[in-house]
Amino acid sequence: MKEEKSVRFVYYSLIGTFIALYLCIAFVSTLHAITFFELANSLTLAILLGAAYELGQSAILFSILMTKNKNRVLAWAMMFLLTTLQVTANVFASFKFMDQSGNSDWTYWQRSILFWLEADTPEIYKITIAWITGALLPIVALGLTALAADNIKLNHEK
Repeated sequence: MKEEKSVRFVYYSLIGTFIALYLCIAFVSTLHAITFFELANSLTLAILLGAAYELGQSAILFSILMTKNKNRVLAWAMMFLLTTLQVTANVFASFKFMDQSGNSDWTYWQRSILFWLEADTPEIYKITIAWITGALLPIVALGLTALAADNIKLNHEK
């Protein structure tokens, strides 16, 4: 009985952590998506598109996690496609911020982490840092989605 409570606690802790992570990522993702969609749209349309994008990704995520679609190719293909869009928007927003902010903090990262990278222009360093900062979290979140789906599936099989 005590072991069952412990297993349930771990299960719900994992789900709670996943939800908290998703909400944090969704917030940042929405802001970056708005910046991205503003490239070709007015601010109002960019906000609507950013919200629609995030709602679409949420719907697919919940479809994967809460229905028997866990092994369906279409749901995972859509999740991969939207994650790719999220990576693109994050990289764009990160690069734009570094380029326009006038903040030179990125140089500390370049000198301490990217010391091995030789580039002709500082822009190459900014691009590299934008890809690292913009792409890592959405890819980790996609992996966590798969882990959460597996945990939910295992819990329902017991």
